Amino acid sequence: MPVERLTGMIKRLLILAVLATIVLAACGDDNTTTAGGTGDSEGTPSTPTTDRPDSDDADDGDDGDDGDDGSGGTVAVRLEPVDGIFIEGFEVGLRFEDADGAVLDTVLWSDFVSSQDGAAAQDYYGSVLEQSVPAGAVVVLATVNIGIGPPPETPDLDRELRCRLELEVPEGETVEVEVLFADEDCLRAI
Repeated sequence: MPVERLTGMIKRLLILAVLATIVLAACGDDNTTTAGGTGDSEGTPSTPTTDRPDSDDADDGDDGDDGDDGSGGTVAVRLEPVDGIFIEGFEVGLRFEDADGAVLDTVLWSDFVSSQDGAAAQDYYGSVLEQSVPAGAVVVLATVNIGIGPPPETPDLDRELRCRLELEVPEGETVEVEVLFADEDCLRAI
């Protein structure tokens, strides 16, 4: 009988954990995981990675040897629409590279969303990341992890990411990309 009692207690704890996640997600507490995101330990949103000074300042110090005027284009990344929410959350790791494989930027979806003022659970599903990139060939890499039981694993942005999408970004224009909640081919241009 002790094994059955232990199993029942584990089931109750799991149910309580799921309910606590739902309640915390509904409250929008920045210090907790909400639909895949984590807040700053002090509750202060961090600066969005899409507004990093080094992305704009790199061209300011350039003497123009490459002929680029620095305006480039934009890759707008959104998540595919889903019905409901993932109870245990999700995490999306994104890396933007140029045609030569040089890293332009890396972004965790939860960091991007939590950096927005007043981010709520639905923002993890409806936000659009606008990443400035140089015009021309750009590669978007991603890994999508959905929590099943335990919370989702955070992708290591410095290692191989599962999905790859090659884009041609016209000067001054925006190319839209959608992240899919699938095991393979989790990126597509829209």
